[in-house]
Amino acid sequence: MKLLQLFIITSVLTFETSALKGFNKRAWDYGTSDITNYFKNDKDESTKSSEEQQTKESPIPEEPKLSPCSSTNPLTGGFFDLSELSSINQENIVAWSAKGHDYNKNFTLGVCSSPLKPNVEVNNNFDGHFAKYQINSSEVGGFYVDEFGDKFSIGNFNSTPVFRGRKLTLSYHNGSYCPNGIDKKSTLLSFICDREILSKATVSFVGVLHDCDYFFEVRTVHACPTAQKADNLALIWIFLFM
Repeated sequence: MKLLQLFIITSVLTFETSALKGFNKRAWDYGTSDITNYFKNDKDESTKSSEEQQTKESPIPEEPKLSPCSSTNPLTGGFFDLSELSSINQENIVAWSAKGHDYNKNFTLGVCSSPLKPNVEVNNNFDGHFAKYQINSSEVGGFYVDEFGDKFSIGNFNSTPVFRGRKLTLSYHNGSYCPNGIDKKSTLLSFICDREILSKATVSFVGVLHDCDYFFEVRTVHACPTAQKADNLALIWIFLFM
């Protein structure tokens, strides 16, 4: 009987000791995990605050704004400024002439500006089908004069040259009505770098489609790449592609 009592007491003590050890282990594990998570969260918050502060202190720089009648080649970084061919910042109107040859009409063009003075009568119709003199001459980028002496707009100028591949171009839209009475005349100028030309520029008439869309080629030294004063990297690209 005494042996049985001793066995029971020993078993109870062994169970309590094991339970206590398990409880202490779980308590320690819980405490360790809690401390680890505390420091981890604190570190994450510090890193996040540091990144936010760095973002506020170092804003993303904006690209420099281009002046009117200038453009940057996205492939080479070369800078192009056609403003010397325009009336921008000029006291007098700058106009360029181009012979139409077999088209039997001669053209007068502006680069990024109008070759006409304000309040000049410009014909908006074709063969008398549409109202006359509804075009603002100060917005006209190019025109021709027909056999009756009427001026017809071949597009309103814009001052934003763009690259089509490697070609520097300038497009004019919303001119006088085309012969179909629906579309309006437009013009595309393609600029070619010419360092040997003696004048500022020469403009050549290339062709026309449906008496509606006109194409010209402009050879000039101002279509050659230069670099903005603060852009030294562009100079490197220019010499690499020459």
